[in-house]
Amino acid sequence: MGMFSSFKKTLQLRRLSKILGKQLDVNEFLKSMEPDNEYKQAEKELYELIETDQNLKLVIQKYGASRDDLKMIYNTLIVSGAGLWTNDGNYVAVSAMAFVAPLDYLLKNKNKFRASDEDRKRICYRIIEYFDNGEIGHIYD
Repeated sequence: MGMFSSFKKTLQLRRLSKILGKQLDVNEFLKSMEPDNEYKQAEKELYELIETDQNLKLVIQKYGASRDDLKMIYNTLIVSGAGLWTNDGNYVAVSAMAFVAPLDYLLKNKNKFRASDEDRKRICYRIIEYFDNGEIGHIYD
């Protein structure tokens, strides 16, 4: 990935994170369920970004993941506590899907997401820790 495309991706992720990481009141939450809502559009754009990024596409192919798998993982991150911001400005649920090492870790563990609450919490905690500590590279348990 060239410098320009990396910068473009960073700006896109920042914009998507602001939309998807926004605290919603009850009325905003109900509106977020509407198909043409800003939140739904941003979520769709996130999946398109993931599926078209050459490096992320290789990870998706490695695990034979589908868009449904990506949706399940993203939604599980949100409801399991990883829908939060780190001090350095990462909205964890979005960043975890948009970078190779975290996405690889999540897809490698996708069946554990379905297995038990304990596994889900452990995986989510590890992802939060990864971004909160500013780690780079592969994620190890």
